[in-house]
Amino acid sequence: MKTELKKICEREQCTGCMACYNSCPQKAIALQEQDGFFYPNIIEETCISCGICAKVCPVLHPVSKKRPIDDTAYAVFHKEKEIRDTSSSGGVFYSLAKSIIEKGGTVYGAAWTEKVSVKHIRIDRKEEISLLQGSKYVQSDVGEIYKFVKADLEQGVKVLFSGVPCQAAGLRRYLAKEYDNLYICEVLCHGSASLVAFREHIKYIGRKYDSEVINVNFRAKTEEKCQNITFGFQNGTEHTFRNPLEDWFYNGFQNGTLLRDSCYQCRYTGTDSRSADITLADFWGLQKNSMKFPDGLTYPSLVFVNSSKGRSLFQENRGDWEVVKRPMEEAVWGNLSLRRSVPKNKWKKKFLENYQKYGYERAGELCLISHPNWKERLKGILGERLTGFLIKVLRR
Repeated sequence: MKTELKKICEREQCTGCMACYNSCPQKAIALQEQDGFFYPNIIEETCISCGICAKVCPVLHPVSKKRPIDDTAYAVFHKEKEIRDTSSSGGVFYSLAKSIIEKGGTVYGAAWTEKVSVKHIRIDRKEEISLLQGSKYVQSDVGEIYKFVKADLEQGVKVLFSGVPCQAAGLRRYLAKEYDNLYICEVLCHGSASLVAFREHIKYIGRKYDSEVINVNFRAKTEEKCQNITFGFQNGTEHTFRNPLEDWFYNGFQNGTLLRDSCYQCRYTGTDSRSADITLADFWGLQKNSMKFPDGLTYPSLVFVNSSKGRSLFQENRGDWEVVKRPMEEAVWGNLSLRRSVPKNKWKKKFLENYQKYGYERAGELCLISHPNWKERLKGILGERLTGFLIKVLRR
């Protein structure tokens, strides 16, 4: 007998937050892979029609949103170089996690697995914070992690949950009430890239360099720059893409080819769409003369404080950081995720068609190579400095 499945919300709007998957008392939610992403569906033979899955869905029942307190943006970086060097930007998350753990609390966030995949895990030791640091660029497998968060909260344990905005919203809907001992830290994202495509990419890179990939660093720092992609291999060697756009997967992530459909209509863009206590991002719009950087590789974090709990946690750790208040407009100007969703790329349909016909490697050759946009072409003609000046003038 064939199992009948039924969707919970429209597939194009589903973020994969997994609030429904965690909440079903009958385990009647099945995860189906489609176009490289997993979508929850109801197994009708098992379902008892309680309606809980629909009630916790942030698409069907959006969470309340807020603006940063005092409409203020903060540029922040950690005072310790070792912490900054293991972080994607300023090292703010390390201090937040450390302070929660020192109080006997637990921290949840996205980590690499031994199979070079990404999933949410629970940690309770400072030595484990490094597992949650760094950019992943792949949609994390939440699994049943919300259940563990709730169990800790019900036992009175302080919890810091870190995830992208739709995961933060998913957790809030799953919990269905406020907990004084819960702190949610959201990380602004460019979009959620396909975990299935990434697995195929890892296999491709392994074949290309004749050894199995055992680790990836999407924001590897070298003496020259802080944005490199490094693959580590079983045979002890490494390969670094000093131009990240030369890596097929990163290019497909950056230009929107490999993103989830919901990312093209993201509900969490804009400064008034925050559902977490603290928001973290790269402060790309920061004017460099606004604060003194300790070295050439340091780039500060953008921090929004969105609640009284978030403000308490931020102030508690402020001694670890260099902090400068900046205008909200400056933060918005430099961060696309605060202005609009990522546009759907024309190559996405072509990639999926070729992937189904020929597999990942051929589809990557045809659709994931770097196609320079107008900014990159202009840089080649005018140079980076003059191009940057013209873009600033056009945006004013």
